[in-house]
Amino acid sequence: MVPPLKRSFLLASCLVPLLLASGCSLMRNRTAEEDTRLKAQQLANRGTEFLQRGELREAGELFAEATRLVPDHERGHAEYARVLWKQGKQDDAIAHMKRAAVLSANDPAYRIEIGQMELQRGNLDQALENAEGAVRADNQSFEAFALRGKIRGQQGNTDLALADYLQVLGQQPEYTEVQLATARIYLKRQRGQRALAILSRVPDVQFTDNEELRTIARLRSQALKLLGRHDDAVQLLLHAVRNGPADADLYFELAEAQWLSGQPENAQLALQQALTINPDHPASRKLKELMASGP
Repeated sequence: MVPPLKRSFLLASCLVPLLLASGCSLMRNRTAEEDTRLKAQQLANRGTEFLQRGELREAGELFAEATRLVPDHERGHAEYARVLWKQGKQDDAIAHMKRAAVLSANDPAYRIEIGQMELQRGNLDQALENAEGAVRADNQSFEAFALRGKIRGQQGNTDLALADYLQVLGQQPEYTEVQLATARIYLKRQRGQRALAILSRVPDVQFTDNEELRTIARLRSQALKLLGRHDDAVQLLLHAVRNGPADADLYFELAEAQWLSGQPENAQLALQQALTINPDHPASRKLKELMASGP
């Protein structure tokens, strides 16, 4: 019979090599996995460099290889999706962006991107689904509320859109795109004072060759006209047309403001200028009818 001490020694001498071999195997596996992830990260980094240079084919190949090596490579899927989208491969792009969203369930950013993609494709229901998913992931994400508001507005749900926009402005009061969208809703509801209050928070307009700035001028003039401040609207629009490029929208707004402020001759001149720029402008018929009705 083997003494207990010797038996323990023999057992240990048998187990130690096995444990060492197992440990070495685990270390080798872990090192191999780390090496693979490192390689995928390097490929993704190079892909980003190519993407920034606009070299889409090379970038796509690198991101594809990164995600093949590491299927749960979140950034690789997201960047690959952006490349595919630029290449016009919209279905594949959305599939990869969805994969990135699954891998980062608590981050609303990828769902916002999917929503924007679906919105560009005109798929409003799918866009809304992803925007709402982004809001659920982070109910403090003003980008998610802004996207949901935009989609709801395009669906005709202006009450819900306005609620989302006001949520955004509560966090980001100088979010220009949302300021303009909110002002448009108030203008459609004939709420000139509220529209003007929103637009007054937009930085002072310097009229240059910038569509957004011209849009601000048009919306401000519409709010002023709703409030009966036609002379103020005329002055604002005169400044705009004198200091910016020829813009039919601004001239139509100016013609209407001048007509309403009792300047029919000037209004006719502004109308002719607008029609010279764009004879088929949708506002031309309405304005001609207004002027034909007499001062």
